[in-house]
Amino acid sequence: SALNTIKELYVLNSLPFIVPFNQRVSIFHNILDEDARLERGGHAAWTGSSNVIKASIRRDYIYEDAFAQLTESVAPNLKQKIVVQLVNYVGLDEAGVDGGGLFREFLSSFLTEA
Repeated sequence: SALNTIKELYVLNSLPFIVPFNQRVSIFHNILDEDARLERGGHAAWTGSSNVIKASIRRDYIYEDAFAQLTESVAPNLKQKIVVQLVNYVGLDEAGVDGGGLFREFLSSFLTEA
């Protein structure tokens, strides 16, 4: 329940050392699961739901494209799944479906450039 979650968060915030580590991890996972359920309707985003942010990122302009396509005005809820399509140096979409690998590659390149 929400009241139990509030109490758990208060204890974790005030006295984290009195809660065993495994229990803290369990509480953290429960909070993440609840957030996913509320934000995405469970795992709907993985099954083709419209709650997906699509970003076409040019390799030459990773930072600029990420900034333009993932700002609050364009993508107000970055908790949604982000699907990345990388565009090569010639301007053509690179082959591949983003099952997570393209997003990791984009994020790594973005953080290196930033």
